Amino acid sequence: MPVSQHCLTRHQTVWVLRPNRSITWPQARNVFSIIAIFCLLISSGFALIGAWLILPFAGIELMGLLFAFWYVQKKLMTQEVITIANSSLLLESGKQNRKKHCTQFNPKTVRISVAQNTNPRYVQRLMLEDDKQKVEFANFLNNREKSYMIQKLSQYIPVIGSFNLEDMEMNDIDPG
Repeated sequence: MPVSQHCLTRHQTVWVLRPNRSITWPQARNVFSIIAIFCLLISSGFALIGAWLILPFAGIELMGLLFAFWYVQKKLMTQEVITIANSSLLLESGKQNRKKHCTQFNPKTVRISVAQNTNPRYVQRLMLEDDKQKVEFANFLNNREKSYMIQKLSQYIPVIGSFNLEDMEMNDIDPG
């Protein structure tokens, strides 16, 4: 599960949220290499029988596929860190191993707001808000993972609104 909790001290808890990344960059390169070899073998066979015009199109196809693999891997490097301490609540968001955007909330007035969608196919939206600001978080998680997040974070932060999961019990959610 892309949600992990770390208790650094007795008074500080850190939640790390990451999108579900089913393939790493080295694995994606290996898959791309296999596809590229297969594509080049087929296009080389056509070129040998006189249809050499297929080679540039095979190259364009492979460049497009490589760009798609790179773009997806880049998007999956997103990370959000929620740090809950006695005197502060901090939401850091950005790419892994890069500068993050930090938002600090007043711990006495912070709450989780659940934006309901009328269509059950859409993913619910979670917001951290206090008197001064409202920030959406965990937008890359699915409804099941967001429900798990609300269940765990509600021990520390009040929740406004209800999280509507039809045909699912809280016991069905696997903590990972």
